[in-house]
Amino acid sequence: MCLQSVEVTDYTTFFASDARTYSGKIRGYFSSIWNVVDTLAITLFFIAFTLRLLPVEKCFCVARIIFALDLSIWYMRTLDIFFAVQKLGPKLVMIAEMIHDLKFFVFMLTVFMFSFGVSAYALIHGVEPFSWHLPRKIFNIAYWEIFGEVTVLDMVEDSYGPAGYLTYFLLVCYMAVAATLLVNLLIAMF
Repeated sequence: MCLQSVEVTDYTTFFASDARTYSGKIRGYFSSIWNVVDTLAITLFFIAFTLRLLPVEKCFCVARIIFALDLSIWYMRTLDIFFAVQKLGPKLVMIAEMIHDLKFFVFMLTVFMFSFGVSAYALIHGVEPFSWHLPRKIFNIAYWEIFGEVTVLDMVEDSYGPAGYLTYFLLVCYMAVAATLLVNLLIAMF
């Protein structure tokens, strides 16, 4: 019932716009980020609902994943309501500005993470056939190092060859740049 009321509100907003052409109405409707979020949430719900009705176990699993993602989107959608609250509205605007300012920082951090992660993984594990789990393993090596979970040291602890020393050197450089400089830059920005 809640979903239907959101749909009716969105349809009313769409058809009540001042644009004369259909494409102008579409452009005007999707100019608001909340309308995009609504459309995505409604579409995901109907996709998941349809998959849930199919008697195939894999479809049921995919439907659960889509429902979980859709639920997260609906919770994020409630932020639009908080813009009207006098104490919360300005804070949400500040959070949105902070996220906008973080784009450059996240890009720099991603470059450093993958430069270290790919190099360290290649030095530790050598040649390995490609699988779709490989990017996750590479990302995990670099990501958790930022928070102090230094697993690379355990992997190269007994490796006294050139690959072990180079991995250790890369870890020291990565920790100095990513954990110290970039995190302190993030703190200084705000």
